[in-house]
Parts: sequence; C-alpha cells; structure tokens
Amino acid sequence: MSKKTNTESLLLSKKLTEEGYHALANINTAMQVMESVEVNEESVSKALAMIIRTHAKLQGSTEGQTWNLDNFMKATLTKNPQLNWLTVLAKLDQAEFMLYDPTGLKILVSSWQYVHKEDPFPVHIFLQPWMHVRGQFSVLYYMVYALPELLDMSQTGRRVIPEELMPVLPVSMRQAATQLASQQLNCLSLLEAIMDLAGTVVSEDVKVLMDRLAIQAPELLMIGLAQIQPMKNELHRTLLPKLLNIFFIGHVNSALVIRLLWHVQPHLLLEGFFDMYKKDPTCISRILDIAQEAKIVVHILKTDVPFFTLDLASLAARRQNLNLEKWLMERLVKDGFAFFGTCVDFLEKKCAIEMARQSGANVIPTLQLSMEVIRIFFRVLSERPLPPAETAKLTKLSQLYTQLYPQLNDRPTNEVKIDPPETEGHYSDEVEEMVRLYFERLYTKDISASRFASVLKACRTSNDQRQVNFFSCTTHTLLDEARFFSQYPENELMAAGELLGLLIDQHLISFAQLRVTLKLVLDALKHPVGSKMFNFGIQALLQFRSRLHEWPQYTLLLSKIEGLRGYPAIVESIATTLKQLAQKDPEDKTMSPKLSETTAERSAEAAPNVTTLLKNTHQYETPADKIQERISFLINNLSASNTKSKATELKQMLQTSTWGWFSHYLVVRRVSIEPNNHELYAGLLDELALTGLTETVVEETYTNIHLLLRSDSIAHSSSDRNLLKNLGTWLGRLTLAKNKPIRHKDISLKDLLVSAYEKQQLVVAIPLVCKVLQHTAHSKIFKPPNPWLMSHLKVLAELYWTEGLKLNLKFEIELLFKGLHLDLNEIEPTNVLNKL
Repeated sequence: MSKKTNTESLLLSKKLTEEGYHALANINTAMQVMESVEVNEESVSKALAMIIRTHAKLQGSTEGQTWNLDNFMKATLTKNPQLNWLTVLAKLDQAEFMLYDPTGLKILVSSWQYVHKEDPFPVHIFLQPWMHVRGQFSVLYYMVYALPELLDMSQTGRRVIPEELMPVLPVSMRQAATQLASQQLNCLSLLEAIMDLAGTVVSEDVKVLMDRLAIQAPELLMIGLAQIQPMKNELHRTLLPKLLNIFFIGHVNSALVIRLLWHVQPHLLLEGFFDMYKKDPTCISRILDIAQEAKIVVHILKTDVPFFTLDLASLAARRQNLNLEKWLMERLVKDGFAFFGTCVDFLEKKCAIEMARQSGANVIPTLQLSMEVIRIFFRVLSERPLPPAETAKLTKLSQLYTQLYPQLNDRPTNEVKIDPPETEGHYSDEVEEMVRLYFERLYTKDISASRFASVLKACRTSNDQRQVNFFSCTTHTLLDEARFFSQYPENELMAAGELLGLLIDQHLISFAQLRVTLKLVLDALKHPVGSKMFNFGIQALLQFRSRLHEWPQYTLLLSKIEGLRGYPAIVESIATTLKQLAQKDPEDKTMSPKLSETTAERSAEAAPNVTTLLKNTHQYETPADKIQERISFLINNLSASNTKSKATELKQMLQTSTWGWFSHYLVVRRVSIEPNNHELYAGLLDELALTGLTETVVEETYTNIHLLLRSDSIAHSSSDRNLLKNLGTWLGRLTLAKNKPIRHKDISLKDLLVSAYEKQQLVVAIPLVCKVLQHTAHSKIFKPPNPWLMSHLKVLAELYWTEGLKLNLKFEIELLFKGLHLDLNEIEPTNVLNKL
C-alpha cells in the first residue's frame, strides 16, 4: 500500500475523531463528513475500529454520549453502495483494533446486520490466523461470553458436542448434554482459535481465560481440547491432564464427560486410566467406579493391556457386575493360548505381591482377589487342554494360592464365597457382638484408640478367619456410623476421630474406603471452628498428618481451610508437603492426580505464607505464655454463636499494654490468611467495644500493608499479593464500611494506582484498591456517588480502558463496579495517566 493511500484511509477515522460524536448525530452531519473523504473498505474499517475503541470515552465528550452507528452505516453505504462488508471486517486485522467490552462486539455484529440482515455473522473471519493477535483475542474472548441473542456460537461451525452423539448417549445423560451443547463454548473452531494464540504475545491472557473456563465450563473445555489434535502447545499439553483429573476425582458431570470422551477421543481416556493405574494399582477401584457410571466397562475390557484389564475384570466380578467365567472363556476362545499365558502371569504376580505383603515386606499396594474370583480363574484355566508343562505350572500355582488362603479348600467351588480380609459382607452374631463391646470400651475409655488400632492391625493379617472378620466388621461399622457422627456426644466423637485417623495412618483403610474416609475428614473440617465436627476432623487429621505427602491434591484442599492455622503440627505437615510439591514432580498416590511442575509451584506459591509480615521487627509487650495460648485457643474456637462469651473472656485477659501484641497477632496470624473469618473477627472487635483497641488494629493493618508494598517480592510473589488483598479487604471493613475515612497520610489509594502504573506494578495495586473500595457498598457516607469514591473509580476506569491491561486486572475492576451496581461505560475516566 502506498503512503498516500494509507494516509487517505485514515482521513475518515481522523475526521470523525476530530468532530466527535456530533459528527454522526444525524444523517446530514454524517454525509458532510463522508463528502470530503475517501470511503472504501480500508477507510471504513479503520473508522469502525475507532468507533469501537472510543464508543464510551472520546476525549472532550460529555458523559452518556456515544456514536450513532445507524447514521454511520447509512452514510458510508450512501457514499459507496459497493462496499464489501466482509472485506471491511477482514481489514480489522490492524494494530488500532481492540474490543474493550461487550458493547464493542455488539457494534461489530450490528454493523454486519445493517448490511446483511438475513445472513449470519461471519465468525470465520476472526477464527483464521491474524497478524495483530491482541485485537483477534479480544474478539474471541467476548465471543465466549456473548449473549446467544447477539451471537450464538454454539450454532457456528464444528461443535464440541456433535449433534450426532446425542442419540447414542444414555437417556439419563441427554438433558445435561443438551444444556452443555447450548453454551457458547460448544464451538470447536472458537476453542481451537483461542488455543492457537497461546504461543503468541497474548499467551498470558489466553492462560487466564483458560483458567477461568476450567472453572466455569470444564466439561466443554475438556471435550473440546481432547478433539484438537495434535497438541497445539505447552498450555494444551498442561491443561488436558489437569482437566481429566477433575473428572477422575469426581464432578457432577463426570459420567457424561467420560462417556463423550470415549466417543470422541478414547485413546486419551485410556491413557489417563493407564497412567492412574500405573502410579497406584489400587486406583482400579476408582477407575471401575468411573467406567460403570459412564457405562463403558465392557468397552474398556476389550483393550489390550493385560494386567490392567484382568485386574479390572476381577474387581467387576467381585462386585457382581461381570460374569467373569463367561468373559474369561470368550477371551480364551478369541485369543487362545496367548491369553492363557497372560492369565497365569497375572495370577503369579498377584500371588507374589500377597506373599510379600504377608511377610511384612514393603510392596506396591494392589487390590486383593476375592476367593470366588481365584476359584473362577483356576476352574476356567484348568478346563483347557494344556501341555504337561503348563498343567504342572498351573497346579503349582494353585498350591501356592491354597497356602496363602487355606479357606480356598474349605468349601466346594459352587458354595458360598469367602472374601479376603477387606471384603465387606454379613458377619456372624459373635463377631458383631465383639465389635460392639470394643467400641463400648473405646467410648468408656477402657481401651485407648491407639490400642484398639493395634488390635485391628494384628487381626487384619491373622490366619484366624474370625479375627479377620472382626477387623473387617469394625472398619465397616465405623464408616457406616459416619452418617450419625453429628449426633454423637463430643467425647465419643473425639474417640471415633482418633481411631479413624490412626486407621488411615497405619494403612488399615482399604483404597475402596479411603477416598470416602478422607472426604469425611475434609468435610468435617469445613464446619465452624470449635464445633464438635470440626474438632472431630482435627482429631483424625492429627493422627495421619504424616501421610499427607502421599496426597498432594488433598493437602492443597486442606491448605485453604483457615481454621487449621491454629494447629502448628498440621500447618507444618501441610507446608512440608507443599514445599515438596514445588521442588519436584511427585509420584502421586491415592486421590492425588499428578500436578505439572508449573501447577505445583503455583499451588505452593499460593499457599498462605506470612514470612514477609513477620519481618516486622517492632517490639510489642507480650502477655504471659499461658495467656497467649489461651487467646490462641479462644480465637480458634470463635464462632458466630459464641462471640459474646468469647469477647467477655478475652476482655479480662487483655491489658492496654498488650493491645499492640494482640493487634499484631490478629492481623498477621489471622486476618492476613483467613479472609473467610473477617466477619467473625470484626464482630469480635465490635463486641469488645474497645475503641482504642480497634484503632490499634487499624494502625497495625496499615503497617503491614506498607510492609508488603515495600517488599522486594511483592511483584512476583502471588502469596504476598494474596496477603495484601486480604489486608485490603479487612481495612475496608474496619474503615469505609463503618463510615470512617481512609486518611491520605495513612495511605493514598489514588497515588498508589498512579505510582504502580509508572512502575508497571498494577498487578499489586489494582487488586488492593478494589478490595478496599468494595466495602463502600455497605457505607452510608462513602457509597456512590460520594465524590471521594468517584474520584478513585474514575482512575480505575481510565486504567480499565488502558490498552494492554491484563484480563485478570480487568476482572478485579469489573467485580468492584458490579458490587457497587455501577456501569463502567457510564463512568467518565480521568486523564491522569495520559499526562504522565
């Protein structure tokens, strides 16, 4: 393109900008603009980009004004009826083009509909490769979140959930599948176009969007990314296993997603199962659960992964979900002697593992074969005509199994089966009475939980079947009673918690039960701090905390429970596990999907860490150790129902001279890492009604905010930034929400934003300011349209419309405005940053 042509193409955009919104106020003024400039696809495209860019913030305009798109369209088409609007849209691939809000997409679509009323919007233009990817990504982003009335992406191009799959899904899954298929992300081409941009300059924005979609629409993201082959980039490779783990661990739509994956990318699903099984063979129980729910067990059993399929078939038979005898015979007919050899190898390995386990050796845990499954294997295999050497081999193997399980000889094979120790079943009256007596002794403190666990450990490996049944019946009873734990007296509940934790710690809970047991403890810890269920969870967790390193994902969930902060031993175990997770790529165990190094580092980095705040060397007068411990216990057990009584007790322990110590303890050890308990702590201060103490707490909050802002690590440490956000939330609650001002000498939020813009540290300042200001919604004085608040919001608006602001920071600003019931488009931005 010549320099002259390029200049001419800019004239229309330039003239509109100079004359402002008035230029399109009516058709006459619009035509006057068109008369003096060249109107072609290039110039119209640049003008359209300018209209989209400035529709809410044209310099010199008054609030509420905008461009009249209809007049623009009518005038351009009058001046040049031959305009090709497809070309106009294609030429938006320019440095000046960017969507900043949903209105920008609406302008795009409306311009097309003005010309082509009946034709669908040409989405394909924005899905093909662009030179200026920032503008392209902005369009794709707003397409994901577009209202279907404006642009229905689910009906565009290739679909993530193809229509032809609906009839083959089980009836029970079709409603959920139909609902997912109506979402905007049900457009495979859209997803593929976004993923293509992960290797460009907008990679960080793509990652933020993908993280968001992994929470909002994990089903479509999983199924869509699975179909995009080969892998596009590192983000694609990282996301797939992460998403797969979501549905392996358990999700409301796990069955549907697994079923759809089986249809669209079965190899990916099988690889996920094999990896899971390879890391921990006892995961076969979870794999069977998933496969049964998705109704694909029969299909998986046809795969050629011998040990895996035989283990899966054995467990399915044990659960009475598969006719093992029929299945084995069919496989022998199909695969002949090769399958016979595979079965013998399987039985030999299972036998070797069990013999090693019974001798006390450290072995890879696997699920034991039930007696009936063992009998079926030998019965089916022995009925085959075999060479003498193979017959001798099978006989010898049968003898080894009989030595391992003498009960195999107890009954003919057509009688009732006897399962190995962990099999749940019906127990004799004698065994059930023995179990009842032992629990009675536990609850009356006649026997300790540790002694009870030792008895169970001995029974589990006993040769006496009654003792084996006693072990099995006890664990079954304890877990069966879990649904009634909330009704237990506290003393009995604490004893049950200790026993349960010891059973987990000593590997006495089978894998099939372990997932349920760990979730039981996790759910208990989500109860209010100090409640008996919370204390039950603490009692259990204290016993098995040394095993947390085996379950990184579980530990991450625990690290988010603020109530655990008062238990140093637990905090230390969690921190140790997270450090290990950050340092290496662990071989995860039960319930622990593998995390990539990046994920692990991010998770450990995000874990609460008050090291920076503890660097504050200010000396406080501290109360006696006993009083410190009592205060810590009191705060641990604080709840909405006991705030008044706790405040009365706390007031008696606190002296004016120790207010500084208490403020530091509350702000650093509690508030900074427990955002969910802010309301409780603020309520406690209100109940104490000590004005001087509250002021000391506010001062301590300012001190620690400034400490973090001056920290060398704040720009690159998400952990420190999380602390800062929590302190910002707390500051707003204690000041603005209570109609108390934030004085300029304490902290100038506006100056902080401007300074951060200059230093390129908006990632620090914007979240802090937004968290502080969100509490103006609850203020009588500082809520909109308070001038002090509005002056800050206008700076935030200018930052929001600033080109290149990261999406996650835009989200922070959007959330603030939404909470204040304000429209960003209606707030006139300042011009402070442009003057810098």
